[in-house]
Amino acid sequence: IDLHEVHVNFSNFHAKINTGENYLFVALRFPYYEYEEQITAGTEIDFFVGKGYVIMLHTGKIPALKKLFADYVKENGKDMHNIDSAVDLFYKIVDCLLDHSFDLLDNISETTDEVEDLIFSCDGV
Repeated sequence: IDLHEVHVNFSNFHAKINTGENYLFVALRFPYYEYEEQITAGTEIDFFVGKGYVIMLHTGKIPALKKLFADYVKENGKDMHNIDSAVDLFYKIVDCLLDHSFDLLDNISETTDEVEDLIFSCDGV
């Protein structure tokens, strides 16, 4: 697999889609909750999607990915024949990460609403 060095060493705070010679390069950022630090952080995941493969590069703890693959192995073993194509796998991974992101963002929004209610309530004075 001939991956361009610019894509392999890519790091940015913005999403990016680019084409290589025989692959699609997609860089996305996803939030995750760091339980030890009790903070929400973000991590970049770089995807290389080509004919018959998906390569992911990332440096963070991404519980949603671990769960996605653990659930797949639990249901199917290590048999990858249930996956129609690399594009299908890429879609399933991104869909899972987005669903997890929305859950996390909903929780942040609810917590923000609770703090806002406390700040602006008459009982807080």
